[in-house]
Amino acid sequence: MSFNQKNHIRCFFFIFFVFFSCNKETDDQGAVLARVKDKELTIKKLEKDLKPEQRKPNQIKNYINDWVNQTLLFEEGIKNNLHKDLFLIEMKNKYFKRLVSETFLETKTFLPDLISKDEITKYYEKNKLSFSRLNEEALVYHFSVFSDNEARIIQKKLKKKKSGTVLDSLFIQYGVSLKKIKKGRVPEILDKHVFKDNAVGVLRPLFFLNKYHIIEVVKRYKKGSLVGLDDAYDEIYQRIIKQKQLAKKTKVLDSLKSAYNVFINSDYN
Repeated sequence: MSFNQKNHIRCFFFIFFVFFSCNKETDDQGAVLARVKDKELTIKKLEKDLKPEQRKPNQIKNYINDWVNQTLLFEEGIKNNLHKDLFLIEMKNKYFKRLVSETFLETKTFLPDLISKDEITKYYEKNKLSFSRLNEEALVYHFSVFSDNEARIIQKKLKKKKSGTVLDSLFIQYGVSLKKIKKGRVPEILDKHVFKDNAVGVLRPLFFLNKYHIIEVVKRYKKGSLVGLDDAYDEIYQRIIKQKQLAKKTKVLDSLKSAYNVFINSDYN
């Protein structure tokens, strides 16, 4: 058994022990993961801070180390009376005030109702020109492998244009699906490889970052061409949400200004 394998096993048993071996003294908070003087980091605290998908061994290890470091530094800061520093107190109060304000506004502008497809379609038709492409784009299949021979096999299969299970299994095997890339948004060598001309089809293999890249350009989109409704759907959804939230925010603030009899000097209004 290799050294790395032994380390992985030790790490697994450590996490297993931490999560499942709580004693009677820590039943309410779970096992203690770390301690700095009288401050304790428990399982319950970790579960509160980290979502289940964030609890991989290395993530837990980093979380514990960060907690220890922050606790040590905070304790030293207290010793140096930084908690009484007027500037820090003012900053804390400003942050808390902003946090309360923003939380209140979020509760008042929350939109529980979904935006309808009809509403999104109407927005697209009305604002179609705002969805023109700023750069060239290409719809591609992108494979990357370590072997030159494997790259040429993929290239050959793609060029045969066989539909059905043979081609489908190729995409499944390499986890490849159609995706759009924008000119200027990929590494320069790939950018030149894909956008050097207007050709579509399977490009020659490109060796880059210790891998062979096989790219099939299925379709190209010129700069200035319109983005279709399907591709613009998510962006439109977010635009409408923001517009509605802004309208609600204005309404809430106008109502509060009336209720609190707000005065603003005319020289600054």
